[in-house]
Amino acid sequence: MLDIHENNISAVLLNDGWHQPIAGTFKIGDIRIHAEAAAGVDFGRSSATWDERSAAAASTMVTVSAPLTSILAIQQTK
Repeated sequence: MLDIHENNISAVLLNDGWHQPIAGTFKIGDIRIHAEAAAGVDFGRSSATWDERSAAAASTMVTVSAPLTSILAIQQTK
């Protein structure tokens, strides 16, 4: 079995291409989306979240959240 550590993930491949998480921001856990008109939607524990630089403006950071099933590949540093 290959051990992958959250803190070592340096790239994540989604359908739209490779994403570069800012070091130490990749986490596995719960995602809950809160809506003003309805109760929150709970995606459960099989989700990943990380921060990255925006493709539109490199000086802006964004948070990306995705179900683990949408991750096609990961790259980790050793």
